[in-house]
Amino acid sequence: MLELVLAGASLELPIVIVFTGEGRQHLVGGQARQWQQLVDFDLARLHVLANGGFRPELEADIIDKAGLERLSERSRGILVL
Repeated sequence: MLELVLAGASLELPIVIVFTGEGRQHLVGGQARQWQQLVDFDLARLHVLANGGFRPELEADIIDKAGLERLSERSRGILVL
């Protein structure tokens, strides 16, 4: 999945990624370092669907279901993991 996001970023497409459920595990431990490059080089905006105090190990906006709906309505390049 990360390769797909990097490919889109190389085409300068605005990409929004929302991590939900088990997908949030990409943002903790060793996996978080792989996604850090997206934040470091401003290649994608990262969001986490709120759930029970989960805190990612890298910079990501915490959103609720209403926030996810708003993102979906106004973003053409949105991936939900």
